[in-house]
Amino acid sequence: MIIGHNLPFDLGALSVRAGPSRGDNYGGLTLRLVKDRPGVMIRKLGFGKHLYKCAMSVNGRRTLRFLDTQQLGRALLGPGGTGLGPMGEKLGIKDADKGKVDFEAPIDATMIEYCRGDVQRTWRIFEELRRLYVQHGVKTDIDRIYSEASIGKAYLRDLGIKPFLQANPDFPRHVIGAFMEAMFGGRSEVRMRHQIREGMLADFKSQYPTVNTLIPNL
Repeated sequence: MIIGHNLPFDLGALSVRAGPSRGDNYGGLTLRLVKDRPGVMIRKLGFGKHLYKCAMSVNGRRTLRFLDTQQLGRALLGPGGTGLGPMGEKLGIKDADKGKVDFEAPIDATMIEYCRGDVQRTWRIFEELRRLYVQHGVKTDIDRIYSEASIGKAYLRDLGIKPFLQANPDFPRHVIGAFMEAMFGGRSEVRMRHQIREGMLADFKSQYPTVNTLIPNL
């Protein structure tokens, strides 16, 4: 298993060639790490979430597995800082701060020590995340945890609860399409914080019932 923090960045830096993925991996990127060898496919699922695929062996097993501690950290710890430093603080790791180094300077003992420390910090974070993962007791492989939803799905799967379409294979697909068209995810956000500004009070209480009532009158 290949473990790293923000793996797409490191794999991209190590690749000798890159290009768009095809077939089932359409929309992703295929990286060649070694000439004349199978590539590694990376497809972005969301912020800090990626799907990794590589060549399969003759018996159908994955020849390589990838675990991104940034991705696993967000799934187990929730939103927040995703760097080695902030994630290390969440996990109570006191030596997780990356420190600073001049990347424009020649490679010297200081740079080498910085890189070694980077690897050590990543491993310490992985150890703590693995400990949290084991506490959940789910059967889903640790490298198949992409987000908080993956944890929830893992519990449902272990409880024997089937996905809706698997439990209802004959359910009309056009009805599902109507459901999806009717879906609306409202949100509110703050663009300015801790600043004195003129504003207007807007009451959002019962917003959805109000909108639903007014729509037929439009």
